[in-house]
Amino acid sequence: MEQDLATQLLTKMTELKATVEDSGSLWVVALPAIITGTVGFLAAFIPAALLERRREIRQYRTLRASLIAEISAMSELMRSRGYLEDLQAGAEGGLPDLSVKVPSDYFKVFNANVDKLGLLEPEEASRIVQLYQLVESVIQDVIPGGILYTGEGGKETFQQDLAFLKRALDLADRLIADHAADQQRRRMGALSAVNGWSVR
Repeated sequence: MEQDLATQLLTKMTELKATVEDSGSLWVVALPAIITGTVGFLAAFIPAALLERRREIRQYRTLRASLIAEISAMSELMRSRGYLEDLQAGAEGGLPDLSVKVPSDYFKVFNANVDKLGLLEPEEASRIVQLYQLVESVIQDVIPGGILYTGEGGKETFQQDLAFLKRALDLADRLIADHAADQQRRRMGALSAVNGWSVR
């Protein structure tokens, strides 16, 4: 009886060895399962990834357009109200003080989206933050309690704020021009895709 058991064990081991050595049959069974799993994963993952990327692009474009609109309006208001000229007059000693009424929520779009600035290109985000900080610095000097509002600033403060506002308006002009150029490239790219020609 022990011999029969030993013979059966040897037979089973020989069959097992033959199965392991015949790995081709293992691939015949496993390969369809691997392919099916991979295709299923990709079918679920790729559309979700593409939708997420489209959402990010839309958020970027919306944020950028909103900030540029606010910057454009701010720039236009500062120029039309003659703030540069007022600061220039003060820097030359022609004005003892300067007061401007500025609403507390002057930077509505910027303040509402500070946490989303990471969606922008790093250089553009840096220029936008610089612009707002320069304008904020000037605003703090010309609102009630500010050093120019109270007349305590003198020519040096007028000169400094004039330099800040000029720099802010230069940044605004660059940001607006860059945005307009990008919009034009997008329109031309869309047009070329429709017409089947490329724009370089």
